[in-house]
Amino acid sequence: MDIIRCESSSPTALSPPPESFFVFVVGNCEEWPEDRPEQGDEALYRAYLAQGVPEKQCVYIRDGECTLQNCQTRLENFLELSSRTLQLGPSTLVFYYGGHGNAEGFALVGGTWPFRQVADTIETSFSGSRVLILLDCCAAGNLCLYLPEERSEAARQYVLLATSPPYITTTTEGDEWILTNTWIRLMRRAEPPCLADAISLLADRHVFELQDLFFARLAPHGA
Repeated sequence: MDIIRCESSSPTALSPPPESFFVFVVGNCEEWPEDRPEQGDEALYRAYLAQGVPEKQCVYIRDGECTLQNCQTRLENFLELSSRTLQLGPSTLVFYYGGHGNAEGFALVGGTWPFRQVADTIETSFSGSRVLILLDCCAAGNLCLYLPEERSEAARQYVLLATSPPYITTTTEGDEWILTNTWIRLMRRAEPPCLADAISLLADRHVFELQDLFFARLAPHGA
């Protein structure tokens, strides 16, 4: 895991101005619990809306809609929209996928959405300053292989937080999507933590409490 400093004066990945967010959520898994509005992909989508992110700057694709063509086309259109509506100052793309995956990419309806294609699309089409990638699926950490190499003068920060099975675990509170629901709880804090503290909290919860697999990559370090 990259070690980063937590600057109290800098905006976090959890609570910058909501109009600076562009949120793209894909949930494709028949094993999602029935209460998706309360936990999981839909809950994450609703959490960003509740924080004030404009509805036109949020996309939610689920289950039968998760075909390769639909997800790729909507991602391209969404990033094109973001480039036309970016405000002055820092902006963040949140890309979330929860569901099935394999070594090459996200397992969608009828085929695999390659990690390389997703990474290349974001790199070439998003004009903002930060990309936050949250993944709850098998082989999630492999996406890091296709992110841009760290450059000292890079203008954009990439943050990848990924977990692999057992990404659903049974706790004292019931079945839980660990990365997704922990992130939502951090968002809902009265004073959300900075990114460095959020990564530390996620690592503690995944590795030490639940013996889960957790991967975090941040580049460049000082962004």
